[in-house]
Amino acid sequence: IYLTAGTNYKNYNDITADPKLPCINALASVAGKTYQQIKAAHIKEYQKYFNSFSITLGNSKLSGTKAPPSEGFGEVLSTEDRLNNFAKGNDPSFAALYVQYGRYLLISSSRPGTRPANLQGIWNDLVNPPWGSKYTTNINAEMNYWPAELLNLSAMHEPLFDMISEL
Repeated sequence: IYLTAGTNYKNYNDITADPKLPCINALASVAGKTYQQIKAAHIKEYQKYFNSFSITLGNSKLSGTKAPPSEGFGEVLSTEDRLNNFAKGNDPSFAALYVQYGRYLLISSSRPGTRPANLQGIWNDLVNPPWGSKYTTNINAEMNYWPAELLNLSAMHEPLFDMISEL
């Protein structure tokens, strides 16, 4: 099953686009392709950004907990357990994972050729979201892009710069 979504949004001052067209184009782009082909194309496109940076802050040796087997410490803890335990001890590999999660969110919400990240990003599932899920030109936009330069994601600025030029 393929799920697509479209909008009538063209730019801040024009909402006359046909929302069916991006859906039709998205479905046409996967027609005749296997799941494995689509997944491989996605991973290749995504990883060209994601693999441009790595971070290691040390191993996790929390008292009474075990880190992922890849670090040689035993059983895997869930992300929820690691988050709950983070304030109780030293888990530098979880901090590194969190940095990479932030990179994932920016890559997923603001790649070249897409729109910039907004308040709730592409994950908003509400018809009437908090603050209208707007594009803002206050600290919210700034915070979305804080990690871009430091974490080797300069290209993720392009949608924001395009929107600024558009305005």
